Amino acid sequence: MRINGTSAGIADSLRVLWDSGALGLATDAQLLERFVASRDEAAFSLLVDRHGAMVWSACLAVLSDVHDAQDAWQATFLILFRRAGSIRRTMSVGPWLFGVARRVSLRARNESRRRQDLAIKLAAMTPLLADPPESWADLHEEIDRLPALERAAIIVCDLEGVSHEDAARRLSWPVRTVRKRLYRGRDRLRDRLTRRGLALAPIPASVLPLPQAAKAALARCGVVSPRVLSLAQGVSRVMMLTSWKTVTAGLLGVGILCGAGMWALARPDDPKKELRARPVHVAKVAFTTPSDADARLILRKAAEGAMALGKEPNGSWSLTQIASAQAEAGDRDGARATFRQAVADAMAKDKPNAWWLWRIGHFQVLAGEAADAKATLAKAADIAKALGPEPKDRAIEVLAVIIQEQRRIGDKDGTAATVAAMRIIQGKIDPKVDPFSHPTFVGALAAAGEVDDAFFMIEFMRNDATTRWNLPGSLGKIAEGAQFSDDATAKEIVRRVADELEKLAPKPNEQVFSYGDLAQAQARLGQIEAARRTALSIGRNADGSFDLVSDTQPYILLCVAVIQEGKGDRPGARQTMRLALQSIRENPNMRGVQGRLEQVGGYQAALGDVEGAREVVAMMEPGLKHKVLLAIAQHQKTAGAFAAAKTTTEEAKADAAIAVSSKPKALLDPQPQPGQIVEPEAADSQRRAFALADVARVQALDGDFDAAEQTIASIARLTKAPYLQSNLAHAQKQVAGARASIGDLSGALATALKIEAPDAKRKALEGVAAGYHAWKAATKKPNP
Repeated sequence: MRINGTSAGIADSLRVLWDSGALGLATDAQLLERFVASRDEAAFSLLVDRHGAMVWSACLAVLSDVHDAQDAWQATFLILFRRAGSIRRTMSVGPWLFGVARRVSLRARNESRRRQDLAIKLAAMTPLLADPPESWADLHEEIDRLPALERAAIIVCDLEGVSHEDAARRLSWPVRTVRKRLYRGRDRLRDRLTRRGLALAPIPASVLPLPQAAKAALARCGVVSPRVLSLAQGVSRVMMLTSWKTVTAGLLGVGILCGAGMWALARPDDPKKELRARPVHVAKVAFTTPSDADARLILRKAAEGAMALGKEPNGSWSLTQIASAQAEAGDRDGARATFRQAVADAMAKDKPNAWWLWRIGHFQVLAGEAADAKATLAKAADIAKALGPEPKDRAIEVLAVIIQEQRRIGDKDGTAATVAAMRIIQGKIDPKVDPFSHPTFVGALAAAGEVDDAFFMIEFMRNDATTRWNLPGSLGKIAEGAQFSDDATAKEIVRRVADELEKLAPKPNEQVFSYGDLAQAQARLGQIEAARRTALSIGRNADGSFDLVSDTQPYILLCVAVIQEGKGDRPGARQTMRLALQSIRENPNMRGVQGRLEQVGGYQAALGDVEGAREVVAMMEPGLKHKVLLAIAQHQKTAGAFAAAKTTTEEAKADAAIAVSSKPKALLDPQPQPGQIVEPEAADSQRRAFALADVARVQALDGDFDAAEQTIASIARLTKAPYLQSNLAHAQKQVAGARASIGDLSGALATALKIEAPDAKRKALEGVAAGYHAWKAATKKPNP
């Protein structure tokens, strides 16, 4: 892999400067910042030098073959190169690399075992050391299981051989803290190894020489093997998918709890039809729900309150959400004004963000503001084109989603201009340096209607060794883009993609995106049985066993069910969700099974399948059931079963209390993402803060607003750490949203406006908008 093209001779000269200059004294955070900002090769190479031996030992602890370990070592640093911008730049990069190296090595080991017989492989293996310690694998496995802070100290001091003083500088900790966490980690590690019948004897990094062949390959141009690229792509996608699923789970949690409120944007009420006021059957309070005219006035006040706080740090997200609620309430003028203020705020920042503008444009499209959306998307495209020489793949991603929105509103001229810009940028991308842009580019061509060019790219990739491994993902993106063609053309595109994928027989890690996109494309065309079969094949090995990525199965089935419900087929959607539950039952070792159960059970409740949702509740750990129980209670209220809803809500309150008073089994010793360093005490405070936020939401949904306020106050008393302010804001948003979702819109607004902290107030106002969406969805008569 070539970082920027600097020759080995220049790199050697730079090394002399590092040894005598300030760059060699820079912390990892400073080097990372420098590399992210300017793609500084010297900074990246120094990171490789600092952590290469530790990464090599982590790879060799999992992989018995030196060549496999070299591939894993290169793939780890390729991921660092690709994802440097996503790492928290506050401390040493070592712990992040350690976690990535283990993920890559485990994937490489699984692939190797499938490719050839293990006995033959061991016979042909050339060992790195004459007598490698047999306990390395156990040692590294137990290190990976340590609490994050202790793991960081062990990695930097023991695996990387850094002094306590240098470790303190790298980790931005006091020296005493380094020693305390190091000794505590060693004690914990000694105890765990003793239970395995092993003794703690840390192996100094000096006995683990760097793989010179791999290191030399990293410095040369274009020599990274397809297998290294495949390993890097697989782990990168899992990391991105994990992050993406976390965010998606949160969004689904809000939507599911409130009866799929956000999906109601696509089905606005008749603006001429006024909702008659009706009493709300809540145990603690009684109030009259607002008329549409009242709702429009309340939402205008929410928008004014958010605007008075000034520009948002996150790209006008709150204004965008409030504007969407105004549009659903029939206040087109108010929505248009709020959207325009969101655009103005985003453009007024020092560095306008194309993603922020695209997001505003997306919600303008959903709200029916096609003319304003066209202008917003054009601004977003202009910013994306000007992103500069790096990162080109980022520009491709932004332009691709802009094209989809432009096609959605029929902006032919805008689409053509964006496609032309995207072609120019893609033409400048070196596939050896930025290999992941091809699927996005091909899918954007299909979305733009240039299907022949998209399939021409498929043929080119088929005959090009550098990009051939991207074929499955690219075909999936073509299937996704088919939704913007007429039905006949879309069916032909999807059929052709399905045939191509059947010939390719992609591996499980390649199925996540290719089969996932294909299943949703088939569902949009009404090919439900085909969509279900495609979804259920994700994560299946050739022998029918489940692969690590099989946890995507229930999520894609949920996406298929959402499409079915959007087409009015609620009974079919319920059947699809039953298949999703069956998928979980058949794979008890599925990763993140509790989170998947929460998604499946919550949407089953939203669809009216209370029996299925109750089955899910029975499978969940105590302390994690309350979100699904709340979704069941919401459906029961909508159906008029207020006594049953009250009983279910009491169950939810009791379960949420468990999450506060004790750690649910599924939350014990959580494993953070690579690079995520969290104090054990801080992690416990955050867990309790989120659990208390759930309690407050349950209380608010039950109409006990005083109790909800007291619960929020208890969150502030957990600790005075600054990071907990975000947890407090989350809880305040939950309560405001809950009040709005049961029809107490004026009370929700009052709750939000009395908050003093600007960020928390903004979040709570955003919650008012989300709660309004939920209330509208709940008051609509569902299809049978």
